[in-house]
Amino acid sequence: MNDNLEQDNLKVNKSPLSFLSGSLTSLILALVSFFISRKLMLYFSIHMVNSDSQLVQSISTGLRTLIVGSSFLATFSFLFIGLGLFLLFIRSFFNISTE
Repeated sequence: MNDNLEQDNLKVNKSPLSFLSGSLTSLILALVSFFISRKLMLYFSIHMVNSDSQLVQSISTGLRTLIVGSSFLATFSFLFIGLGLFLLFIRSFFNISTE
């Protein structure tokens, strides 16, 4: 049992290549997510709800806002993760020890 605890406590050093591949993957996902967000925004702006009921219009507006907002949230999350990993990739070349 102590062997498992000791193995868990060992530091795993990541190579700069893993930071770069993670960054590129996240940035590609951000780009794909951005195009999907734009398509969703255009679709919802063109296709309006044709109903006289205030309740139906309120629910559809809330749902559209939720879908478009979530898609842009995913876009910027992927973007910031990608930028952070890229900065970590650059930092790994300087070999700065924080201990």
